[in-house]
Amino acid sequence: MKVSDIDFLKGFIRTIEDYPIKGVSFKDISPLLANVKAMKTATECLVKTLPTEVISSVMAVESRGFIFGSVLSVVNNAPFIMIRKAAKLPPVDSNVFFNSKSEYASEKLGFNSSFLSKGIILLHDDVLATGGTSKSVIEALVEQCGIDPSKIYLSFLVELSFLKGKDFLLRENIIPEKNIKSVLVY
Repeated sequence: MKVSDIDFLKGFIRTIEDYPIKGVSFKDISPLLANVKAMKTATECLVKTLPTEVISSVMAVESRGFIFGSVLSVVNNAPFIMIRKAAKLPPVDSNVFFNSKSEYASEKLGFNSSFLSKGIILLHDDVLATGGTSKSVIEALVEQCGIDPSKIYLSFLVELSFLKGKDFLLRENIIPEKNIKSVLVY
């Protein structure tokens, strides 16, 4: 990724203070999504962070993670698996559910494991904050689906380094550092 691309993309990220709760500085990617050139540049930058191995499944966390997650699944010719709030998943036997805690919410999430391949898994989310959501998804993949954690790669458009989510995931020995990539780091 070129520094000019990073600077260009950061110009489209808006910070909204005290949203969704007091004390949170929300990074709004809406202006980036509304600009075709920024969207294309962000996609190209995300693709450059992908592992060299063949990706067998792309997963993304609702809802903003779906935007680039679905694009990355097309780029990689891999199935796209949505991670949703449990109440929004159609009831099927292959659903995997787990509890997730982010910086401002706790909720039950899930995904349909019947679309999951046992090869390299790319998990995409729009923002890496505290790492809680990523940790929960990884644990569900490892414990409930038998996925080797070294085959899970994390992709983020934005990383809020001051919240130390990447440090948390590394300290918890969740996955190797080389498997965690972010385009924009604040």
